[in-house]
Amino acid sequence: SYVSLSPNAIDGGMMMELTLAPSDLTSLDIGIGDGNTLPDGRPLPGVPGGTLQNSLRIDTKIGKKDISFYLHKTVFGFSVPFGFETARISGYWNLSMSGKQVGFLGIVGDEPAQNRKAVGVVLLNIASLQDKQLKKVLNLSKRNPHFVY
Repeated sequence: SYVSLSPNAIDGGMMMELTLAPSDLTSLDIGIGDGNTLPDGRPLPGVPGGTLQNSLRIDTKIGKKDISFYLHKTVFGFSVPFGFETARISGYWNLSMSGKQVGFLGIVGDEPAQNRKAVGVVLLNIASLQDKQLKKVLNLSKRNPHFVY
């Protein structure tokens, strides 16, 4: 299983690929709560108050990485700890499709004093992803898995 984020050299966009092997999902920790944050308790970036209210967070270990998946009525996404230092620098970049924001990629900086690693977060807006153009791209991708659209 793996998650890959890479630049798209053709149109300047960003490509994201998530592949899950069923065998890697053997150790799940499911948290249903009033509010979900990052697994270490830090606030989620891009979410008012840092807490995704009335959501589902699934924590799992895929290979050597602890990956958390978030599901809410308006957004879904995942977070992955990094294995490198960011000098406590945090930030985010909007993810757009056809000029319309569909989500964001965020980095929560490391906190060495608290033994917390930097974390990458991708949250996508479910309503934005119901776009007809995106559905067409997804269908083309299913039929032609060796091409990037």
